[in-house]
This record gives sequence, C-alpha cells and structure tokens, in this order.
Amino acid sequence: MGENLYSVNFRYGRRGANLKEGTKTDTAVPLTQAEKVFDKLVAEKVKKGYREVGSDAPSQPDAAPAATREEAILNNIAAGGSPKWPLERAIWRAGELKIAEAGPGLINLIVTGEGLRDYCIAWSLGWCGGESSVEALTRLYRNPASAEFVARIAFEGMRSLADEADRSRLQFEIIELLPPHLRELVTNGNAEAFSAALKIYLDSQDSSRFAVLDRLYQIDSECARSGLLDILKTAPLQPNYFKQIRHIFKMAEYRLDAEVFAIIARRFEDEKAMYRRNHYGVRIPGDDYAYWSNSEWVYNEKTNECKEVETNELLNEMQSPNARIAYSSNTREYLLRRVWRTLKQLGEEGDADYANMAASILLQYVDSDAEEVVRNPHYQWDSSTYTYVVSHAVEWDIFAGYLTFNRILYENSPRYVYFPNTEAWRCREGYKPGDPEPEVREKAFPEIWEQNPDRLLQLVLESNCRSVHHFAVKALKSCPYFLAEIDVSTIVKIIDSPYEITAEFGCNLAVQNQYNRYPEHREVILAIVNCVFPSGRESACSWLEEQRDRILKDSELIATLITSLYEDVREFARRILSNVAMSDGTAKVLIGRIIAHLLAFEATDIYPTQTSILAGEIAETLLWCFPDRLRRLGLGVILDLLKHPIAQIQEFGANILLNHEIPAVDLPPELIESLIASPYEPMSLRSSKAMFDRPCCGIDRPYSTPTRTPQASSSPTL
Repeated sequence: MGENLYSVNFRYGRRGANLKEGTKTDTAVPLTQAEKVFDKLVAEKVKKGYREVGSDAPSQPDAAPAATREEAILNNIAAGGSPKWPLERAIWRAGELKIAEAGPGLINLIVTGEGLRDYCIAWSLGWCGGESSVEALTRLYRNPASAEFVARIAFEGMRSLADEADRSRLQFEIIELLPPHLRELVTNGNAEAFSAALKIYLDSQDSSRFAVLDRLYQIDSECARSGLLDILKTAPLQPNYFKQIRHIFKMAEYRLDAEVFAIIARRFEDEKAMYRRNHYGVRIPGDDYAYWSNSEWVYNEKTNECKEVETNELLNEMQSPNARIAYSSNTREYLLRRVWRTLKQLGEEGDADYANMAASILLQYVDSDAEEVVRNPHYQWDSSTYTYVVSHAVEWDIFAGYLTFNRILYENSPRYVYFPNTEAWRCREGYKPGDPEPEVREKAFPEIWEQNPDRLLQLVLESNCRSVHHFAVKALKSCPYFLAEIDVSTIVKIIDSPYEITAEFGCNLAVQNQYNRYPEHREVILAIVNCVFPSGRESACSWLEEQRDRILKDSELIATLITSLYEDVREFARRILSNVAMSDGTAKVLIGRIIAHLLAFEATDIYPTQTSILAGEIAETLLWCFPDRLRRLGLGVILDLLKHPIAQIQEFGANILLNHEIPAVDLPPELIESLIASPYEPMSLRSSKAMFDRPCCGIDRPYSTPTRTPQASSSPTL
C-alpha cells in the first residue's frame, strides 16, 4: 500500500457458503495501528464462534455454534432485549431460525409494546410453529385492537400453520368480505369474467377499493389468483395500487410464493421511482412548481434569528388515504435490496427454496430485455502529444441494469462486479462484452443449484433468455446422476431449443444415452436433424445415411428433411433422393405432405425473404426428384398453388401445369385465369406464353390424353 503503510481486509462466513468481505481501513495506516485493528476484528469474530481457516484449534461439533446462537436468542427474548440487540430483532431472528422453543416466550410478549413488536411476534410464530402459536395468532388476527398490518401478518402465520380444512375455512371467511359481484364470480370460478370485473371495479379513484387485492391474495384460489396476477404484471407502482402491491410482495416473501415474488421483484427492477426525496422535501410529480417540504424557516422576532422547524406536510400526504405520491427512489432501492436479502438468506441456510425462488426470477427475463453495451472511456492528458488519450474504459454488458438477475448469475463472477450505491453491474478490468465466458462457477450458491437440478432443467425448458441458458446448461453438466435419469421426451425438448448451447447439450445427452439408432429412436433423430446445432445435424444425417433403404419408406421423415429450415439438411435430402426408386405409394404420400406444407406457408413466416427462398428450394427439390409423378398431380391442388400469395409457390404450380399430362385445351378455364391474373408478373407472362405454346394433341406427348376433361377439385387430390 506504500512504504510502511498497511490495510486490513477481511473475509468471513460459513464453510461452503459465500464469504462476506470488506475492509476495516478506508486508507492505508501504519503497521502498529493496522495490527490493533486486525487483533480487535479477530477477537470479535472468535467470540461469535468463528475459527481461523487452518488454525490448530480443536474441532468442535458443527451444532455447537448453532446451539450457542439459539441459546443467546432465547436468553435475549427472556430478558426483554438488550442495549446491543433490540428485542424486536431477537424476536425476528427466532423466526428466521425456526426456533420452536421460542414460541412460549414470544406469546408472553404479545401486546407488551408497540405494533411493530406484535408484527415481529406474529411473523416469527408462523415459522416457529406449535399449537399454542396458532391460538395466539388467531387472537391477534381477530382482535379489533390489532393494527391492520399486524392482523395481516397474523393471517399469514395462521395460514402457514393451518391444515387443509382450516385453510378452506379461512378462505371462505375472506371470500365473504368481497363485494357481492366479485364474490359470486370467485365462488363460481369463472376466471375470465372475474378478471374483467376486477379491472372495472378498480377503475376508480376510491382508494378503499384497492384493499380487495390483499383479500384476493389471502383467498388465493385458482380464479382469484389468475385475476390478481394480471393486475400485478401491469398495474402502475403508483398511489392506490402500490400500497397493496407492497403488502402482497411481503406476503409472497413470507409464503415463499416464487411466482408472485418473482413477478413483483421484476416490476421493481423495471419501473422507475415516482419521485426522489431529498433533504428539503419532494416536488409533486407532474407539477414543476408544487413542493412538499420537510421543514420551514421561522423568524423569531425576539432573537432576530431564523430557525428551521420540521413540518408534517410530507408525512401527512404520504399517510393520506388519497395520497398523490408513492414508490420513492429510496423505497425502490430498499425493495431491490430486500429481494436479494431474502434470496441470500435462503442461500446461506442451504434452503432448496433458494433455487425455486431464484429460478422464478430468472424466468421473468427474456432476450428482448437486453440493452446496448455501454462503454465509458476515461481520458488522461498526454504531455508528449498534447492530447487527451483513452487511459481505460468502463463497460456495462447487455443485462447490466438488472441487479437481482446479476446477483443470481454472477455473484462470484471474475468478469462482472457490482459496487454499492450504483445502478448496474459493470465489467471487470480485462473483460469485454462478448469475450468467452470463464469455466469457473459464477453463480451464487452453486451447491444449492446442484442439489436441485430440477430447477435448472426447468430453466432450460422454459427460459427465453440466452444468458439463463448458458448458466443452466453449465450448471447441469455438474449433475451427471440427474442427467442419466432424464427421459427421451425431455431430451427431445432440450434439443428443440432455439439456443445453440442448449441444443448441443441435448444432442450430447442423446449420444451418451445411445439414442441414435433408426427407427428405435426416430423421434430423437428427427429433433437433432432439425436443431440449431450444426454438428448435431451433421451427425443425424450420417446416422440416417446408414439406414438409407429404410428411411426411403418413411414419407414423414423424408418430408421433414426436404422442408427443413436448414440448407445442409435439405441438400442431404436431395442427395439421398437422387437416383433411387421410391414406390408409387410412398412417393404419392410424400408429395402430398410436402405440398400441404407449402400451402400452409404465409408470407410473414420466419422472414419474408427467407420464406420465399425456402419455398423455392422445396419446390425445386420436388420438380427435380419427382417430375413424372407431378405430371399426374390433381388440378385442384395445382389451382391452390397458383392462388398462393408467395410467388415461388405460384411458380411451382405453373411449372407443374406446363408439364402436365392434360393438354392445354382441356384445362379448366379457372386455371388459365389464375395464371393470367397472377400478381407475380414474370411468372404470369412466361407461364401464359408457355401454356399456349404447349402441344394440343396427344400424339406429340408421351402420355395419352384423357377422354374426359377433369374439373378442378376443392380438396387436394394426387
């Protein structure tokens, strides 16, 4: 740090968990002072039960520190708190650790302090459990003197400890409190009608109506939940809505309701604060001249001095039932910290619910949420050239602004870092967005993910975010026993992923399980031959090549190859079809499948240009491989091709007609009109001219002319 100057940095935590780190010296200090700081810090940690890594101290049972900790909490509760550790904090910690022995002491403390103490007691009793806890929570919930926020958490505690019968009774009680028309719809279970009625009911300036959202979450029936989720995903975090959404967030946190918790957590990331509070007060949103002050200056005539006096203007506004402000920048920052605090606590306890909650949050993000990479160069003066030159640059990657997302995926990453009181994760020095990702485990609490690989598999199957797929695939590779149990249908879904890393992972699973034999594993091979992983497609084609004679009898498989989105697969199909004899029955079914596929094309599929190119290649393959059979194609099918909006498919129909066995003079007028009326001018002119240049008598044609003129059919006929 400098000559004879030192700093004291520390890392501590549970074995196997992420270590907490920091510094005790903001600036470098002399050795004597640094040693004092160091010795004091070590003494504090040892006193709390920590041991130095690699120390010669005799090992103690792992349960000893935990027992000492629980005993300290129980003693603190019995003593009514201490100056260093407030009673409410000890009460809360007893619930976090689920100390059942704390129940009786907590019950004795009910109504011995302010509402906050009762809130903490109700919160903890729901985790500590026990029959006496249910009775105490019931009294708190039904006591008219209990504050609304105390009654709300008491209900959650009762619900968590209740059996199915008691939960049903609680649900019925809350349903009875709903407005009559909403109560009827919830009871009948009409989710669509209920959702519409709920939105109409909330389309009001009456703030008292919004309390219904709390009740709906307390009911939590399928119908009520469906309507509530619609609101949670779209309602603005502004007055009337925000208060209830915050209540529901805390209830979801208590229940470990991953779906609701994740939806609201994502809303906190996305929606900017309604206002920013400073020392002076708050400017009223939407009005540049209105201001609520925290204080005002009062002139004292006797002392001839001005004195700053606190006002209740802002506080009164915030507590008003018709408040015009909500969701400040401070509140948003607090809630974002709380989201990670909840996850982190679960992770540090090794709780499987960490993986469940974190997976639900990751599923909220999709590729379209990514933003542009931001690069902020820093300059310094170069005296040799008399110019400013770039000394270094700070960069932010595409998902940098999503704090919780990055916490979950990159808490231990060597390429990203988060600095407190900043708004985004930045790239570490030496890493640039787009560089190869490291092989190390970057995620928070990797052991929990590996102990719960079903959540990783859920991400692979359901996520629409590339970064999440990279994370989940890398983590799943550390779970060989779980991978060995994945069934065939799930492997097919993995192979069908639009992300190359996931498709490659699925292909490797198929090979490892020897799912590469036709026809036993036809479904898997079909998935691989049409996956986004090029090497996988190449392997699948080689497997099929080995069974050429057998696959030529499989019209569905051949049709899949010919209509593949990938040029290498279509080329493989043309190659195996060249110079082979296919039975008339198989060829007829195959042509029918492919033409039906073409007719289903829309100009908006994939990309318009690519759709046209694909249609043209498929048509070219049919004309090249089945010219004789196409000459006998039903006129109704040809008419459908000529009427198709894609020019290449119209041209395909015209080419079939030009070489058809039926003479031009015997063609139905509707076919000729369709050719002439084609909006695709080159095809219309060329095909019309060629049509009238065709020979009219059977002697000039290799096939005999039918004696009866066939009519165009409305249904495809081969």
